[in-house]
Amino acid sequence: LAGAITQGRVTDRGILSDQINPAVTEVVKGHKANFGWQAFHYPRGNMLIFNVPLATNTNYDQHVWNTNTGAPCRFKNIASRCWGVYNDKAYFGGSGVVYLFDDTAADAGNNIDADGQTAWNYLGNRASQDHITAIQPVFSSSGALAITAALENDFKQPIVAYGTPSFTGGEGAWDTSAWDTTDWASDNFITKDWMNSQAFGYCFSTRIRVRINANAGRWYAINYMHNRGGLV
Repeated sequence: LAGAITQGRVTDRGILSDQINPAVTEVVKGHKANFGWQAFHYPRGNMLIFNVPLATNTNYDQHVWNTNTGAPCRFKNIASRCWGVYNDKAYFGGSGVVYLFDDTAADAGNNIDADGQTAWNYLGNRASQDHITAIQPVFSSSGALAITAALENDFKQPIVAYGTPSFTGGEGAWDTSAWDTTDWASDNFITKDWMNSQAFGYCFSTRIRVRINANAGRWYAINYMHNRGGLV
């Protein structure tokens, strides 16, 4: 964190990630006087977490790195005044309460919403335009998973709302499927359905929104079906 702040004054080079360095610099400038800043290593979850107090005692974000891949993300709506580890499990303190973190696929019974966007992709050729005709998000889930996606071209921000569950993991329907014939539910059922989506340009990005509650979901990849254009 200190390295990102120092380097942010003279260069755009990221200490841990170029993607997150500008965000760290901005929140420090705007909220450096607030109480609750903390760097926290959570080995069991392969996470390096920076607690960001947007408003002392009320509103916090967390800037998070995957310590295996280096990929960054941001957690929101976790009112964590402080963090700690006990018996390899992560806990955070709220207003007069301590919560166990990363234990279930629900937020105290409420939905967990995830919002992710891919890096801009020139599909291997910056000199020609391409026509995207379909996208293929690759997910796994153990139950109902609401997936919505939006494709955009040439640095336009994709806009997509959260949807209702549209994909259900590999479970047989209880009291409907044939007993001793239908397979039991899989804990890691993969979906890779193609979705019709149109975009024409030089580079592309897909934004994915997922809503889960008690069912774990993982996003593995995004594939594109496209037609290569000529040089322009």
